[in-house]
Amino acid sequence: MLPKNLRKLASSELQSVHDGVLTIERRLLSEKDPSHLVFVVKVPPGLGFIDNAPADLFFLRFDDIFNMFHLYPLHYTMVRLFSLSLAMQIIRENTPGIAIVDPYYMRDGCLGSPSERRIVASYLKRILVANKTKEYILVPYFPEDEHCTLISLSPKHSHATYFDSGSLEKKKKYDKIKEVLDDALTGFASTEGTTFVRTKVKFGRHVFNHVTEFPCVKQPENSKKEAYYALHHMRVFLLDQQNSTLPDHLKQWAEAKAKITDSDIRQEMYRIQQQFGAIIFRDVMTSGGSSTEEIS
Repeated sequence: MLPKNLRKLASSELQSVHDGVLTIERRLLSEKDPSHLVFVVKVPPGLGFIDNAPADLFFLRFDDIFNMFHLYPLHYTMVRLFSLSLAMQIIRENTPGIAIVDPYYMRDGCLGSPSERRIVASYLKRILVANKTKEYILVPYFPEDEHCTLISLSPKHSHATYFDSGSLEKKKKYDKIKEVLDDALTGFASTEGTTFVRTKVKFGRHVFNHVTEFPCVKQPENSKKEAYYALHHMRVFLLDQQNSTLPDHLKQWAEAKAKITDSDIRQEMYRIQQQFGAIIFRDVMTSGGSSTEEIS
């Protein structure tokens, strides 16, 4: 998958993923009835992720891993894997003030009909209620297959901030997810014991103040790496929360974080690849809780 000189630059875990995947794929393709490599990931319970069938299992294909190695557009399942790993890290390290939403429903294709939007709003309401003490709830959202925006929710302040790294090139339509988030906040507001620092009420319903134009790191023109930028924003949120440097007001913080050099963002993409290598190697390839299967 990678030239030898680039493989040598990878971490030991990323090299192990590279070599293991390539070996299995070559063996499968050499068989009389070739099949394709698929890693099956099982969602553990208790994280707030969708852990009932069919969402309790998801699949990493050879193509998904290949794209990650080459920084091609990420499939949403890779973003789900990364988000799941960060959610487990937050619980394991008892990081306060932050939670991550399962991206399973967070795709425009899952919000097509009113009934589908009600299902997603109900799920998000449960997440808001379960994390009512959190300052920030992070939502990786796919308005289109190759476009990914990180939405930061601050329910107590009725604020939804859209970290859209591709906004300079393509303006997104967020109408559906706005409706779903507002429905979730209305349900959250009706829950006993819910308090707000700041409210926004529209037609008698609690709604978010949606800020879709927000300063953040922007990808270069013609880039297809929005999902990597969304993961970058998630990593920055988590790191600054761990270091107690995440402020109550995001605008100045985000403006400062947006002043990142091209060299630094390339290094960040490399670090995201390394983290993917660690996740896939430790939690998927060698974990007893996950398995690998070969399917035609």
